[in-house]
Amino acid sequence: MRKFILVICIIVLIFSLYQIALYVIEAKNVNDMHREIADIYYNNEANKNNKDKFKDLGENVVGWLTIPGTRIDYPVVQGNDNDYYLDHDIKDNENRHGAIFMDYRNDPYEDENLIIYGHHMKDGTMFKDLVKFKDKDFFDKNRYLYLDIGDEKTKYEIFSVYIIDASSASLILSFGDTREYEAFFNTIKERSLFPSDVSFSENGRMITLSTCTYEYDDARLLVHAFSVDE
Repeated sequence: MRKFILVICIIVLIFSLYQIALYVIEAKNVNDMHREIADIYYNNEANKNNKDKFKDLGENVVGWLTIPGTRIDYPVVQGNDNDYYLDHDIKDNENRHGAIFMDYRNDPYEDENLIIYGHHMKDGTMFKDLVKFKDKDFFDKNRYLYLDIGDEKTKYEIFSVYIIDASSASLILSFGDTREYEAFFNTIKERSLFPSDVSFSENGRMITLSTCTYEYDDARLLVHAFSVDE
């Protein structure tokens, strides 16, 4: 009986080591791929100010998201649903890191609220660094992000961060009128862990970033930002 238990333990250990090795290799491949893609994007950015700059990155790339003070500097893809890019990278390879992706229902040029998802990866990639915004000092010192959708690169100011159950997350893409839009803005601003002096503007656009967090089962961390007039 002891030998049987020992054999089982060895098998479990080998399998666990295999899974760890697989994760490490996968993480390295993801980092290498994103470095290569970033080189292409930043070279194209200097020469093109339109959606053509994304053609060399991938068929479904619709933008580029950058958050100074974090490791978040990634292409944004958009699929036919909100499931595919949970376990596929932007080159359509199966990968547990997935990709940073925009809600499939969004029109990036028309909707007031662009919703972008990403995994909270233990190796620090994807949207892991969003958890830093749960710290007030970090929140106060790192308030801006940038979204390039080809024809325009917009600066946004982060005004709200909070934890919410996935089933209660506010994922409204567009609004019937200005009053409805402003009411939504005020609601999520009031939910924030920290105060902000960002004001609503009827012509402003919003970004909602969503990732998992682990305070309780099915918790989500939402970070909202509003466009800055420059």
